[in-house]
Amino acid sequence: MCEHAQHIVGSLVGVHRGEALQLRYFLLQPAYRGLGLGTHLLGKFLAFMRQKHYQQAYLLTTQEQTAAIVLYTRAGFSLTAATHSGALTEGLLEQRYDLRLAP
Repeated sequence: MCEHAQHIVGSLVGVHRGEALQLRYFLLQPAYRGLGLGTHLLGKFLAFMRQKHYQQAYLLTTQEQTAAIVLYTRAGFSLTAATHSGALTEGLLEQRYDLRLAP
């Protein structure tokens, strides 16, 4: 989590999914975006993966999350699947990004 003035302004949650760690709930309040906090949180996520010996991670997002996708790809995540959603807004492209760390 990231805090400022005793308020939570950002968080990132990892969920154990068998041998992989799913990156979930990566949120930053709009006023705190663009300050490097997202990069910091993602770095902490990767450090946690290494500390706990995870070699795989993935996340699910949509093509609309362009700033977040830049963070993910800079951290080594690669787009592995994309499907058009029938359940959500028409034209929404759901994407899966995967990361594999070297042993």
